[in-house]
Amino acid sequence: MGNLISELQDEWADILIQGLQLSGRTLERSDVHLCVDISAAQVHELILGCHEQRYTREQAICILSRNFDALFISLFG
Repeated sequence: MGNLISELQDEWADILIQGLQLSGRTLERSDVHLCVDISAAQVHELILGCHEQRYTREQAICILSRNFDALFISLFG
């Protein structure tokens, strides 16, 4: 399972890098991987929190959306 997750994260990193290249931007590969890893960790923890009913799905989506906005702006803005 761990290898599958790593492969998926590598694929997401490749997609982001391709998108950046198409838009005429560049970013260090390590920064892209950092962004993907941070995003994956947040999604994982929020799924667990929803499953354990610590908060609602709507709350998780709202905070995740704000966090993604801030993350992408800081890295790609």
